Amino acid sequence: MGELAALISAMEAALTTILMRSQAGKFKVWEMSAVMGLFLSLFYLIVTIASGQVDDLWHASGTAIAIGLTSGAFGFVFGNSTYIKALQYAGVSKAFPVSRGAYVIFTLAVGLLVFDEAITPITAIGVLLAFVGMFALTRTEQVNGAAAGTSSRVKLGLVLAVAQGMVATLVTISIRILLDEMSVIPLNALRMPVGAFAMLAIAYVTPGGFKIMRNGRRSLAILAFIGFIGMGTGSLLFVYAVSEAGVAKTAILSTTSPLFALPLTALFLKEKVTLRILAGTIVTVLGIALIVL
Repeated sequence: MGELAALISAMEAALTTILMRSQAGKFKVWEMSAVMGLFLSLFYLIVTIASGQVDDLWHASGTAIAIGLTSGAFGFVFGNSTYIKALQYAGVSKAFPVSRGAYVIFTLAVGLLVFDEAITPITAIGVLLAFVGMFALTRTEQVNGAAAGTSSRVKLGLVLAVAQGMVATLVTISIRILLDEMSVIPLNALRMPVGAFAMLAIAYVTPGGFKIMRNGRRSLAILAFIGFIGMGTGSLLFVYAVSEAGVAKTAILSTTSPLFALPLTALFLKEKVTLRILAGTIVTVLGIALIVL
Protein backbone atom coordinates (compact mmCIF):
# COMPACT_ATOMS: atom_id res chain seq x y z
CA MET A 1 0.00 0.00 0.00
CA GLY A 2 2.91 2.34 0.62
CA GLU A 3 4.04 2.17 -3.00
CA LEU A 4 0.50 2.85 -4.23
CA ALA A 5 0.23 5.85 -1.90
CA ALA A 6 3.50 7.23 -3.32
CA LEU A 7 2.22 6.89 -6.89
CA ILE A 8 -1.11 8.53 -6.04
CA SER A 9 0.80 11.35 -4.34
CA ALA A 10 2.88 11.78 -7.52
CA MET A 11 -0.28 11.85 -9.64
CA GLU A 12 -1.83 14.44 -7.31
CA ALA A 13 1.31 16.59 -7.59
CA ALA A 14 0.99 16.49 -11.38
CA LEU A 15 -2.74 17.31 -11.31
CA THR A 16 -2.19 20.10 -8.77
CA THR A 17 0.46 21.67 -11.00
CA ILE A 18 -1.84 21.51 -14.04
CA LEU A 19 -4.65 23.16 -12.09
CA MET A 20 -2.33 25.86 -10.73
CA ARG A 21 -1.21 26.69 -14.25
CA SER A 22 -4.82 26.88 -15.41
CA GLN A 23 -5.51 29.62 -12.83
CA ALA A 24 -2.20 31.51 -13.14
CA GLY A 25 -2.94 34.88 -14.71
CA LYS A 26 -6.57 34.89 -13.60
CA PHE A 27 -5.65 35.88 -10.04
CA LYS A 28 -2.81 37.83 -8.53
CA VAL A 29 -0.10 35.46 -7.35
CA TRP A 30 -0.69 36.54 -3.76
CA GLU A 31 -4.42 35.81 -4.03
CA MET A 32 -3.83 32.33 -5.43
CA SER A 33 -1.33 31.42 -2.75
CA ALA A 34 -3.50 32.88 0.03
CA VAL A 35 -6.63 30.92 -0.96
CA MET A 36 -4.73 27.66 -1.52
CA GLY A 37 -2.86 28.19 1.74
CA LEU A 38 -6.01 28.83 3.75
CA PHE A 39 -7.62 25.59 2.58
CA LEU A 40 -4.35 23.70 3.11
CA SER A 41 -4.19 25.14 6.64
CA LEU A 42 -7.75 23.99 7.27
CA PHE A 43 -6.81 20.49 6.11
CA TYR A 44 -3.84 20.22 8.47
CA LEU A 45 -5.78 21.74 11.36
CA ILE A 46 -8.45 19.04 10.96
CA VAL A 47 -5.86 16.25 10.60
CA THR A 48 -3.84 17.48 13.60
CA ILE A 49 -6.92 17.54 15.84
CA ALA A 50 -8.23 14.22 14.51
CA SER A 51 -4.87 12.50 15.04
CA GLY A 52 -4.51 13.85 18.58
CA GLN A 53 -1.22 15.63 17.90
CA VAL A 54 -2.17 19.10 19.12
CA ASP A 55 0.01 18.64 22.22
CA ASP A 56 3.11 18.60 19.97
CA LEU A 57 2.52 22.28 19.30
CA TRP A 58 2.13 23.21 22.97
CA HIS A 59 5.30 21.35 23.96
CA ALA A 60 7.49 22.73 21.17
CA SER A 61 10.27 25.14 22.16
CA GLY A 62 10.15 28.84 21.35
CA THR A 63 12.99 28.36 18.88
CA ALA A 64 11.10 25.60 17.06
CA ILE A 65 7.97 27.76 16.87
CA ALA A 66 9.98 30.69 15.50
CA ILE A 67 11.68 28.55 12.86
CA GLY A 68 8.36 26.99 11.89
CA LEU A 69 6.63 30.35 11.49
CA THR A 70 9.54 31.79 9.50
CA SER A 71 9.68 28.69 7.31
CA GLY A 72 5.97 28.91 6.55
CA ALA A 73 6.08 32.58 5.59
CA PHE A 74 9.27 32.18 3.57
CA GLY A 75 7.96 29.13 1.71
CA PHE A 76 4.72 30.80 0.69
CA VAL A 77 6.00 34.29 -0.10
CA PHE A 78 9.04 33.20 -2.10
CA GLY A 79 8.32 29.56 -2.98
CA ASN A 80 4.66 29.50 -4.01
CA SER A 81 4.66 32.86 -5.76
CA THR A 82 7.83 32.01 -7.67
CA TYR A 83 6.47 28.61 -8.72
CA ILE A 84 3.17 30.04 -9.99
CA LYS A 85 5.00 32.60 -12.12
CA ALA A 86 7.39 29.91 -13.39
CA LEU A 87 4.42 27.83 -14.55
CA GLN A 88 2.79 30.85 -16.15
CA TYR A 89 5.91 31.96 -18.06
CA ALA A 90 7.59 28.67 -19.01
CA GLY A 91 4.66 26.26 -18.98
CA VAL A 92 4.20 23.07 -16.99
CA SER A 93 6.10 20.84 -19.41
CA LYS A 94 9.32 22.78 -18.77
CA ALA A 95 8.97 24.47 -15.38
CA PHE A 96 7.73 21.40 -13.46
CA PRO A 97 10.64 19.00 -14.17
CA VAL A 98 13.22 21.80 -13.97
CA SER A 99 11.92 22.85 -10.56
CA ARG A 100 11.96 19.24 -9.31
CA GLY A 101 15.45 18.65 -10.66
CA ALA A 102 16.81 21.88 -9.17
CA TYR A 103 15.31 21.03 -5.79
CA VAL A 104 16.92 17.59 -5.66
CA ILE A 105 20.32 18.90 -6.79
CA PHE A 106 20.30 21.79 -4.30
CA THR A 107 19.19 19.46 -1.50
CA LEU A 108 21.98 17.03 -2.39
CA ALA A 109 24.52 19.86 -2.35
CA VAL A 110 23.37 20.98 1.11
CA GLY A 111 23.54 17.39 2.33
CA LEU A 112 27.14 17.13 1.15
CA LEU A 113 28.31 20.53 2.39
CA VAL A 114 26.34 20.92 5.62
CA PHE A 115 25.39 17.46 6.81
CA ASP A 116 28.51 15.62 5.54
CA GLU A 117 26.46 13.11 3.59
CA ALA A 118 28.42 10.85 1.24
CA ILE A 119 28.09 10.89 -2.56
CA THR A 120 28.22 7.59 -4.44
CA PRO A 121 29.05 6.94 -8.11
CA ILE A 122 25.33 6.29 -8.75
CA THR A 123 24.49 9.67 -7.23
CA ALA A 124 27.12 11.38 -9.38
CA ILE A 125 25.64 9.79 -12.52
CA GLY A 126 22.20 10.92 -11.38
CA VAL A 127 23.38 14.53 -11.00
CA LEU A 128 24.91 14.42 -14.49
CA LEU A 129 21.71 13.04 -16.02
CA ALA A 130 19.59 15.61 -14.18
CA PHE A 131 21.77 18.42 -15.52
CA VAL A 132 21.61 17.04 -19.06
CA GLY A 133 17.83 16.70 -18.88
CA MET A 134 17.38 20.17 -17.42
CA PHE A 135 19.68 21.63 -20.08
CA ALA A 136 17.50 20.08 -22.78
CA LEU A 137 14.39 21.51 -21.14
CA THR A 138 15.84 24.99 -20.71
CA ARG A 139 16.74 25.42 -24.36
CA THR A 140 14.07 27.67 -25.81
CA GLU A 141 12.80 27.14 -29.33
CA GLN A 142 12.21 29.92 -31.82
CA VAL A 143 10.21 28.96 -34.86
CA ASN A 144 10.29 31.18 -37.98
CA GLY A 145 11.93 34.01 -36.05
CA ALA A 146 9.50 34.04 -33.14
CA ALA A 147 9.51 37.17 -31.05
CA ALA A 148 12.45 37.51 -28.68
CA GLY A 149 10.02 38.56 -25.97
CA THR A 150 8.46 35.10 -25.98
CA SER A 151 11.87 33.47 -25.58
CA SER A 152 12.82 35.89 -22.78
CA ARG A 153 9.56 35.13 -20.98
CA VAL A 154 10.25 31.39 -21.09
CA LYS A 155 13.81 31.91 -19.86
CA LEU A 156 12.55 34.02 -16.95
CA GLY A 157 10.10 31.26 -16.10
CA LEU A 158 12.91 28.69 -16.07
CA VAL A 159 15.06 30.91 -13.85
CA LEU A 160 12.10 31.20 -11.47
CA ALA A 161 11.68 27.40 -11.56
CA VAL A 162 15.30 26.96 -10.46
CA ALA A 163 14.83 29.63 -7.78
CA GLN A 164 11.77 27.79 -6.49
CA GLY A 165 13.88 24.65 -6.21
CA MET A 166 16.35 26.57 -4.07
CA VAL A 167 13.59 27.94 -1.82
CA ALA A 168 12.16 24.42 -1.42
CA THR A 169 15.60 23.21 -0.35
CA LEU A 170 15.85 25.87 2.36
CA VAL A 171 12.35 25.00 3.59
CA THR A 172 13.30 21.30 3.65
CA ILE A 173 16.33 22.08 5.82
CA SER A 174 14.15 23.93 8.32
CA ILE A 175 11.70 21.00 8.41
CA ARG A 176 14.55 18.55 8.96
CA ILE A 177 15.69 20.59 11.97
CA LEU A 178 12.18 20.79 13.43
CA LEU A 179 11.33 17.10 13.05
CA ASP A 180 13.35 16.43 16.21
CA GLU A 181 10.65 18.25 18.20
CA MET A 182 7.39 17.48 16.38
CA SER A 183 6.01 15.29 13.61
CA VAL A 184 5.18 16.48 10.10
CA ILE A 185 1.43 16.93 10.64
CA PRO A 186 1.47 19.42 13.57
CA LEU A 187 4.53 21.07 12.02
CA ASN A 188 2.53 21.82 8.86
CA ALA A 189 -0.42 22.91 10.98
CA LEU A 190 1.97 25.54 12.38
CA ARG A 191 3.68 26.49 9.13
CA MET A 192 0.79 26.71 6.68
CA PRO A 193 -1.46 29.31 8.37
CA VAL A 194 1.32 31.86 8.82
CA GLY A 195 2.27 31.46 5.15
CA ALA A 196 -1.34 31.79 4.03
CA PHE A 197 -1.96 34.90 6.15
CA ALA A 198 1.30 36.45 4.94
CA MET A 199 0.08 36.08 1.36
CA LEU A 200 -3.34 37.37 2.35
CA ALA A 201 -1.78 40.51 3.86
CA ILE A 202 0.32 41.11 0.75
CA ALA A 203 -2.74 40.62 -1.49
CA TYR A 204 -4.68 43.21 0.50
CA VAL A 205 -2.01 45.93 0.34
CA THR A 206 -1.09 45.48 -3.34
CA PRO A 207 -3.02 47.33 -6.08
CA GLY A 208 -6.45 45.84 -6.65
CA GLY A 209 -6.72 44.42 -3.15
CA PHE A 210 -7.90 40.91 -2.33
CA LYS A 211 -10.99 39.89 -4.30
CA ILE A 212 -11.76 36.27 -3.59
CA MET A 213 -14.55 36.15 -6.21
CA ARG A 214 -12.45 37.88 -8.87
CA ASN A 215 -13.04 35.06 -11.37
CA GLY A 216 -16.21 33.45 -10.08
CA ARG A 217 -17.05 30.41 -8.01
CA ARG A 218 -15.51 27.87 -10.38
CA SER A 219 -12.02 29.33 -10.10
CA LEU A 220 -12.39 29.67 -6.34
CA ALA A 221 -13.46 26.01 -6.15
CA ILE A 222 -10.38 24.98 -8.16
CA LEU A 223 -8.07 26.83 -5.76
CA ALA A 224 -9.86 25.28 -2.79
CA PHE A 225 -9.45 21.83 -4.37
CA ILE A 226 -5.73 22.46 -4.96
CA GLY A 227 -5.18 23.48 -1.35
CA PHE A 228 -7.34 20.97 0.50
CA ILE A 229 -7.18 17.89 -1.76
CA GLY A 230 -4.18 18.33 -4.03
CA MET A 231 -1.67 19.74 -1.58
CA GLY A 232 -3.28 18.42 1.61
CA THR A 233 -4.01 14.78 0.86
CA GLY A 234 -1.05 14.61 -1.52
CA SER A 235 1.45 15.54 1.20
CA LEU A 236 -0.29 13.25 3.72
CA LEU A 237 -0.10 10.33 1.29
CA PHE A 238 3.59 11.06 0.84
CA VAL A 239 4.16 10.87 4.60
CA TYR A 240 2.17 7.62 4.76
CA ALA A 241 4.19 6.19 1.87
CA VAL A 242 7.46 7.01 3.64
CA SER A 243 6.27 5.20 6.77
CA GLU A 244 5.03 2.13 4.85
CA ALA A 245 7.36 1.79 1.84
CA GLY A 246 10.45 3.57 3.15
CA VAL A 247 12.19 6.78 2.13
CA ALA A 248 14.06 5.39 -0.91
CA LYS A 249 11.08 3.78 -2.65
CA THR A 250 8.81 6.72 -1.90
CA ALA A 251 11.34 9.26 -3.17
CA ILE A 252 11.89 7.31 -6.39
CA LEU A 253 8.17 6.82 -7.07
CA SER A 254 7.43 10.48 -6.33
CA THR A 255 9.89 11.55 -9.04
CA THR A 256 7.48 10.20 -11.65
CA SER A 257 5.12 13.18 -11.23
CA PRO A 258 6.57 15.15 -14.21
CA LEU A 259 5.86 12.12 -16.40
CA PHE A 260 2.25 12.06 -15.23
CA ALA A 261 2.05 15.80 -15.94
CA LEU A 262 3.14 15.61 -19.60
CA PRO A 263 -0.01 14.02 -21.10
CA LEU A 264 -2.22 16.18 -18.87
CA THR A 265 -0.34 19.26 -20.05
CA ALA A 266 -0.94 18.42 -23.69
CA LEU A 267 -4.57 17.41 -23.11
CA PHE A 268 -5.84 20.20 -20.86
CA LEU A 269 -3.42 23.11 -21.29
CA LYS A 270 -2.71 22.51 -24.99
CA GLU A 271 1.01 22.96 -24.43
CA LYS A 272 3.20 21.60 -27.21
CA VAL A 273 5.13 18.61 -25.85
CA THR A 274 8.04 18.18 -28.27
CA LEU A 275 10.35 15.20 -28.53
CA ARG A 276 13.06 17.24 -26.78
CA ILE A 277 10.75 18.09 -23.88
CA LEU A 278 9.76 14.43 -23.56
CA ALA A 279 13.38 13.25 -23.68
CA GLY A 280 14.53 16.00 -21.31
CA THR A 281 11.81 15.12 -18.81
CA ILE A 282 12.62 11.39 -18.92
CA VAL A 283 16.37 12.01 -18.48
CA THR A 284 15.74 14.48 -15.64
CA VAL A 285 13.39 12.07 -13.84
CA LEU A 286 15.91 9.22 -14.29
CA GLY A 287 18.66 11.43 -12.86
CA ILE A 288 16.52 12.39 -9.87
CA ALA A 289 15.69 8.73 -9.25
CA LEU A 290 19.40 7.80 -9.21
CA ILE A 291 20.18 10.71 -6.86
CA VAL A 292 17.60 9.58 -4.29
CA LEU A 293 18.59 5.90 -4.44
